Amino acid sequence: MAKVAGILGKKVGMTQLFDSKGDVRPATVLQAGPCVITQSKTDLKDGYVAAQIGLVEFVKESRLSQPERGHLARKRRKRRSRATD
Repeated sequence: MAKVAGILGKKVGMTQLFDSKGDVRPATVLQAGPCVITQSKTDLKDGYVAAQIGLVEFVKESRLSQPERGHLARKRRKRRSRATD
């Protein structure tokens, strides 16, 4: 199984940085927070191994869709804003 490296976060905004020549380079500012596992896929049950992670960001329950509420309630997790595979 291949390992995938990445970062899960929320875009805060844009800024600019200057390189050694004095040229301006655009840069994205991210808020990377602690992540939790919201769902695990196993080889025996699902046929592959994967983990779904969610960014720890507390939101009002009214902001979540009914399927998201059910998904997170099933795992007895606190409300998270987004989840990704």
